[in-house]
Amino acid sequence: MRIHAFLLLVLFTAPALLNAQKTEQESRTPKSTFPQPALDFLEGSFPGGSRARYYEEQNEAGRFLEAKFNYQGYRYSVKFEPSGKLHDIERLLPNSDSLPRQVGEALQRQLSARFSRYKIKRLQEQLSPGGELLGYEIEIKAKEEGQAFQYFEVQTSPQGEWQSVRAIEQRPNDFLFF
Repeated sequence: MRIHAFLLLVLFTAPALLNAQKTEQESRTPKSTFPQPALDFLEGSFPGGSRARYYEEQNEAGRFLEAKFNYQGYRYSVKFEPSGKLHDIERLLPNSDSLPRQVGEALQRQLSARFSRYKIKRLQEQLSPGGELLGYEIEIKAKEEGQAFQYFEVQTSPQGEWQSVRAIEQRPNDFLFF
């Protein structure tokens, strides 16, 4: 009897584990909550950044501190661990035309093969502390065959090859529509 219960448990939880979802919650926080090493990195790497906003983020990987600001015509998002250690740097791109031609073509091929319809909602470059391109993070609204529209996050290599795809969990909407 125990073996049957265990097999049923594995059978019902395996699809959820294979199709991981992204859950994320951000809230504004004062600059004073950021550790000094994080503030030093921001000042040294992005001097003169403007319109800075500071956030605390909780996601499936843990708790992070994030600074969002404008620098040299781009919107940046720099995420730190609570200790002040750099986690990642992302730079928002205005549209898919900003991608190198080969990367854009590879992305379009892969999206068309997986989804019956899709629209790119957000496109970001992932950068190393030295500014080297590590890959792309693409948020899309897409429809798989026979399914409703859903949001997905696609991580790619610098060449546009997919590394991961995961559904984005949408927060419930409290508004009633009649």
